[in-house]
Amino acid sequence: PEADRKPKGATIIGMGEIGLLSPAMLVRSVTQGALSQAMVALEQWKAKKAGRDGAEDGGERGESPQMLSVGVSPVLIGTSGFGRISIESAIAAILEGVLTANRLLEERGQRDEVRIDRVQFVELYEDLAVEAAHAVLRVAGQIDVDGDRTDQRIAAARHLGRREGGRSGQPGPEYQ
Repeated sequence: PEADRKPKGATIIGMGEIGLLSPAMLVRSVTQGALSQAMVALEQWKAKKAGRDGAEDGGERGESPQMLSVGVSPVLIGTSGFGRISIESAIAAILEGVLTANRLLEERGQRDEVRIDRVQFVELYEDLAVEAAHAVLRVAGQIDVDGDRTDQRIAAARHLGRREGGRSGQPGPEYQ
C-alpha cells in the first residue's frame, strides 16, 4: 500500500450480481478475501524465513519470529451507478470485514503471527476519492472495534494521497 512499493498481487472477491450488493454481503466478502490474503502472505513469509534461517521459529536460538504486517488496498467498486451502495456504507463494510478477519486470526491462535494493519482505499476519480476520505474520517469513529477486547483500532489518515493515473472530477454517464 505504500506509494513506493508495488503490490505483489491482488485478491479478487465476488460481490454477486450487479445491483444486489449489500453492506452485509460486502462485509462477508471482504472478511473472506482479507483472511485469505493474510494466510497466503503468512505461508509465503514462513517459507521465505525457513529458507533463510533453516527453521520456521526464527533460527537456532529459538527466537519467536516478528509478526507479519499485511496491508490491503480495496478499490471502491460498486459505489457509483445503478444499484450502488453509498461510499460511506462501502467503507464501513470494508473496515468491518478487515476487523472481522483479524478477529478470526486471533481465534485461530495466529494473532502473534499475522495482522492486517493497513487499509488504503483506492478510487480512480478525484471527487469520489475526496468523498471517500471524508467518509473514512466519519466511519472510523463510529465502528465498534470489538468492545476493546483486542488491541484493534482504526486511525484514519488526515490527508488524501494522489497517485499517477487518477482522474479529476467524477465518472462519466457511462458509469451511472
